Amino acid sequence: MPNRTVDDLVADAQALFDLRYHCSEAIAISTCRHYLDPFPAEIAQISCPFGGGVGGCRDELCGLLSGAVVALGALWGRQSCEEDDKWLYEVVCEYRDGFIQDNGTSVCRPLRDYYAQDGGRCGPLVADATRKLIELIERVAEQRPEAAARLARRVHVS
Repeated sequence: MPNRTVDDLVADAQALFDLRYHCSEAIAISTCRHYLDPFPAEIAQISCPFGGGVGGCRDELCGLLSGAVVALGALWGRQSCEEDDKWLYEVVCEYRDGFIQDNGTSVCRPLRDYYAQDGGRCGPLVADATRKLIELIERVAEQRPEAAARLARRVHVS
């Protein structure tokens, strides 16, 4: 895979969303496809039911936030119960807090209502959430060698 940029990964997520993948799938697949080699096909299956606020109900956690958490777990989740995962919890909370700060909520329905006002979908939010996730992953990888070691490749963040 040639050198990729944050914009490339954002475009990948947007393209998946435009193909009618759920928001949760778009962010998880595009992120994991870049950072994990080989790409575990189960990521698509695992992230699928989180679309549309958990099972399409719209009343729960935004699928983008769920999909980002799936991706972070796939990248850095512990592989045994003896491993320290507190740092990963901190990363997930940082992403969640930033998402809420940027969007005012983590609930699907108000986000979807806002982005679909004129018959649209959440495309701009897919792009923004993916960009913030990639930037966070790269920052954590810079700070934590053990996190960087779990990534198959990196992107340059300007």
